Amino acid sequence: MHKRNKRIGPILITIGVVLFGLMMVGFMTWASTEEPIPLPLYLYFVLPMFAVIIGIVLALRERLSEIEKGEDDVAAKY
Repeated sequence: MHKRNKRIGPILITIGVVLFGLMMVGFMTWASTEEPIPLPLYLYFVLPMFAVIIGIVLALRERLSEIEKGEDDVAAKY
C-alpha cells in the first residue's frame, strides 16, 4: 500500500475528533452565554477537550513520521 493511502485514515480520524472537540467547546461557550455558569465549571469541561485536541494532533504527527520512516507495519508482526 502506498504511503499516501496509509496516511488518509489517521488524518481523517484526527480531523473528525478535532471537529467534534471544537463543536463541544463551541456548544459549552454558547451555553454559558445563554445561562452563565461559574468559570471553574466551564474550565472543567473545556480544558480537557483542548487537551484531547492537542494530544490527538501530536499523536497524528508521530504516526505520520512512523509511516514516512517505514515503521507502519512493525506492530503487525506481533
